[in-house]
Amino acid sequence: MTMYATGARRAEAAHLKVSDIDSKRMVVHIREGKGGKDRDVMLSPRLLDELRAYWRGLRHKPKEWLFPGNSWHTSSRPVTTKVLWSACQIAAERAGLDNRGIHPHTLRHCFATHLLEAGADLRTIQMPKFADLTELDRGLTSPARDDAAHRQQRSPVVSG
Repeated sequence: MTMYATGARRAEAAHLKVSDIDSKRMVVHIREGKGGKDRDVMLSPRLLDELRAYWRGLRHKPKEWLFPGNSWHTSSRPVTTKVLWSACQIAAERAGLDNRGIHPHTLRHCFATHLLEAGADLRTIQMPKFADLTELDRGLTSPARDDAAHRQQRSPVVSG
């Protein structure tokens, strides 16, 4: 859930520290992301609730890493990215999506798409995959909807 709710990459989520969760400012501090850059991302109330429930459920509270390695959550090293990949695969199987090619980066794309659909400003979401707005518009047009109004309507992100 943390990867989806923050848009974090696997390595970024794996390397989150307890101190990176700022519930007063409602942000998560991502350290040394792609290109070695730090950034703050939003901390939704739902994710904060889930993280608090996770924390309460831990028998041994981690001192440094939010998601420490090993099954007792006591390792002095963070969980590996392979563990996060496996967790994503297991969740996809449980949801009946095991044959859809769901992987951790899919969560990042869903995060960005859902922000755009909710009306977030395109400039606040940096998506280098889309070279121009017409490609983004094509990506947000759902082929599943076939009514005339939907075919005529451009993405609210592009038309606004």
